[in-house]
Amino acid sequence: ALVRAWEGAFAGPLPEPKAAEVPRPLPYGALFRPPYGRRTLFIALAWLTLNAGYYGAFIWLPSLLVAQGYTLVRSLEYVLLITLAQLPGYLLAAFLVERVGRRPVLVGFLGLSALFAYLLGQAGSPGEILLFGSLLSFFNLGAWGAIYAYTPELFPTALRGGGAGIQADLKAFTRFGVYGASALTLVTAQNTLGVQRVHLLPPELVYAQIQSVAEDLPIHAAKTGALGNAEIVEAVAQGVRRYGIAPLVVDPVMVAKGGDPLLAPEAVQALKERLFPLATLITPNRLEAQILLQRPIRTLAEAEAASGELLTLGPQAVLLKGGHFDGEEAVDFLATPKGIQAFRGRRIPTRNTHGTGCTLSAAITALLALGKPLEEAVAEAKAYLTRALETAPSLGQGHGPVNHFA
Repeated sequence: ALVRAWEGAFAGPLPEPKAAEVPRPLPYGALFRPPYGRRTLFIALAWLTLNAGYYGAFIWLPSLLVAQGYTLVRSLEYVLLITLAQLPGYLLAAFLVERVGRRPVLVGFLGLSALFAYLLGQAGSPGEILLFGSLLSFFNLGAWGAIYAYTPELFPTALRGGGAGIQADLKAFTRFGVYGASALTLVTAQNTLGVQRVHLLPPELVYAQIQSVAEDLPIHAAKTGALGNAEIVEAVAQGVRRYGIAPLVVDPVMVAKGGDPLLAPEAVQALKERLFPLATLITPNRLEAQILLQRPIRTLAEAEAASGELLTLGPQAVLLKGGHFDGEEAVDFLATPKGIQAFRGRRIPTRNTHGTGCTLSAAITALLALGKPLEEAVAEAKAYLTRALETAPSLGQGHGPVNHFA
């Protein structure tokens, strides 16, 4: 709501988006920094003034205070104090929506609003009136914050989950200005809560899709995602070899965000033997690296060592992602024959992590297609993913998608 107000109500141009002209919510820290800080303060003061006028015109509360022996001026001062509780309630609700979802925050704040409205009606002293009135004001406006925070209208959705897989890939390709073409390997029924069904396509159809694209369009880079079974892995490997597709980024997708399997156990060996030797880069997360190496990876030091060990499976480079570790930083390790390099970034506390692996590998692929060196492509893609997490639209009731247009 604040973003829409800025764009429509105040003079002075806002910074242009870096890529696609898609409006997106800002991280809350940006509200209080240039160029938005003064506008935020102006909006807050205007908001508080309007609401103070509303509560001042609402005679019941001042009358209640006057009945307790307070002057009208002191009563209006109480009204102002109660009004000041609104803004932190709004911001807290918006903060919580990002982490636990809109529905529980909205239900909780509405319930607390009803509770404190009842207690305010039973208040017998000015102190109780001030306390319960402030809490009512806090949670009442917090409920509005839960409704309007990161409004989904800024991110219209189409049928299907749309946050991961081929749809995430194509959005990321578009964000970086490259043309994306696809060969589907499987079809899912999924949303932010999980995967409900998976249907694997026939391997010959997968190969035919690769053939159709490769015989018509110039391919400057490619990536793989969920492959399903060993037969599809073999079909993809045949297509890569026949048409000399490179650079090739292999994202060894094995399990969806909600824990649903997307690769048959027997296909892991096929992935190692048939596709990894053709890969410019593989991008396993910690859980996938554990399956590939058949041993636990508990610490960042073990992850760094594991990235080097994964090189022995045949790819030219390995990016072992650190999103599944704890800590204030998200650390990814890029292993090449020249050595191991750590890429560090801020860990964004958010539930909106659907499709992060797909989005990162797609961004790297797009940058490789544009001719970027591998290390530069990884660094730029990681910075992009951090922005995408930070400005995620908070869609759905589970693990929401990132903002692919960040």
